[in-house]
Amino acid sequence: MDGFEKSFEDVDVRSEYIEQSINSSTAAGMPEEQVESLLQQVADEHGLEFQTKMNAAVPFTELATQQQQQAAAQPQMAQVGSLGEAEEDQLAERLRKLREQSS
Repeated sequence: MDGFEKSFEDVDVRSEYIEQSINSSTAAGMPEEQVESLLQQVADEHGLEFQTKMNAAVPFTELATQQQQQAAAQPQMAQVGSLGEAEEDQLAERLRKLREQSS
């Protein structure tokens, strides 16, 4: 069993080394300008507006922060005003009953 574990660890180390070598050679061998050119070419062939959409994209974390700020800026009472009259009556009746029970 020890021999199997040792062999498994050796294979794992070797495969990790090979993967790192491939990744570094691929990243170093492909200039960024060529990648962008290829992406633009594919986008042009399919009628996509890749570059303009990429430049205009808002990072997810920034979008979430903006939404949180907007939610915090809106007063909570604005949500209550959107209730229908029947819903307000039902809530008022429930509140009255709860107050009677607690008295």
